[in-house]
Amino acid sequence: MVITQPGPITPSLHMLVTNEIPVYLLTGETSILFDAGVACLGPAYADALRELVGDQGPDIALLTHSHFDHCGSLGYLKSVFPRMRIGASAGAARVFSRENAVRTIRELSEAARQTMERTWSAALPAVPFDPPAVDMVLEEGGVFHVRPGRTVQVLATPGHTRDFLSFYIPEEQILIPSEAAGIPDHSGYIYCDFLVDYDMYRASLARLAALPVEILCLGHGAVLTGGDAQGFGARALKQCAAFKDMVEGILMEEGGDTARAALRVREWEYDPKPHPKQAEPAYLLNLEARVGVVLRGMEAEGRFGAPETP
Repeated sequence: MVITQPGPITPSLHMLVTNEIPVYLLTGETSILFDAGVACLGPAYADALRELVGDQGPDIALLTHSHFDHCGSLGYLKSVFPRMRIGASAGAARVFSRENAVRTIRELSEAARQTMERTWSAALPAVPFDPPAVDMVLEEGGVFHVRPGRTVQVLATPGHTRDFLSFYIPEEQILIPSEAAGIPDHSGYIYCDFLVDYDMYRASLARLAALPVEILCLGHGAVLTGGDAQGFGARALKQCAAFKDMVEGILMEEGGDTARAALRVREWEYDPKPHPKQAEPAYLLNLEARVGVVLRGMEAEGRFGAPETP
């Protein structure tokens, strides 16, 4: 099953506000929020959280990574729910301490707000991104006990970012991997955003694909259950490899010019797609990174610019 409507996924697992930029809430003796979406939806996330766990909000917020569309409302939510503890990787904590990184998050947050206003035909509040303080530095192997018989495991799944984290609830086979598992669009095409390293990303994706999963909470678009969840990892692995092969071919044709190669990829991957889709500034940043990763891999393997054999 493909679930695109916000609301309960199970009696204790909820998708909040929108499937386009969702956050997930797990309720129990300890309530846990997974990611914090975009800044402009902070008030909407807060209202949804109050309805589910009361005015004190969730006990814990766990962050997969520090990109603007996953951490955007975290500072706002902390101001609304001050008792909420925030857990993130050491890398995310460093990002929140860097002035240039915070400025970029704010710029991308505002661009996303404007894009969402156009596509949703609705005014959205200009909530500024407020970099949160990280209370708990998360690492591979960490475990949170939600209630007896239910745990949340921390998995290191780098590749989209270097310190990317996914979260797994083994007792119910629930996986919350955000971009580490890939993001499908309306056509079924899966974006595999290996922004720092292809092999690292693919290894993480293969690890996630090997897990028994009944509920897959994607970073954008949908929650998949049953057979749709179980088959997604294999599809993502296949499309990830196909994208890399295609970009390698384009780079060879363009003589290693990453700007021209990225333009050609954009013309078929992004431009023809209808909204809702990723805000253009964020897409272009990610595309430039993906093409650069492929080029560096080709250079490292000696496959780019090598003399032809007679």
